[in-house]
Amino acid sequence: MITLRDLAAWESRVASIVARTEGAPEERDRALERSGAYAEYPAILSGYIELLDDEESALEALKRAVFLIWYSGIEPAMESGIAELPELTVRATLDELEAVCLRQAYDEELQAMLAWYHQRGEHALLRVPGLNAVEALIQDAEPQAWDRVTRSPSHMAERGLLGRYWMALGSGDRWR
Repeated sequence: MITLRDLAAWESRVASIVARTEGAPEERDRALERSGAYAEYPAILSGYIELLDDEESALEALKRAVFLIWYSGIEPAMESGIAELPELTVRATLDELEAVCLRQAYDEELQAMLAWYHQRGEHALLRVPGLNAVEALIQDAEPQAWDRVTRSPSHMAERGLLGRYWMALGSGDRWR
């Protein structure tokens, strides 16, 4: 079975390809398509979905999967490396998020992340109907709650694109 560490390493390899791709946006888009980089994130997302059945990895896998879905909706593909995610996989992820929220099986970090995602691009997160428990959790959270969540490099290391995003946010890098 694939592990969270395997998936984070895979994401790092894709991020390196995206970072090395140069040129105008259209050129970068075509180059990433030709290189096969755009085909990677649907497989990575599926890997996170597989881990939702593993009690030890489930919450972290869900956090990373939800991030990928949200991020794919707010960043152009040539910046994120995420061109398109399969709608059935997106729906399965968001259904699991709804179930976690209904069971109140989330932690402070997930709640803070969801509030941030909602503030920055709710359309990208709440893209399917029926996420009532997710919406309720978001409404109860402070939009700036992410600032209280630990984002030290050691905490965010090896968490794939999610970790890179939150470390950059904490350092005031381009995602702010």
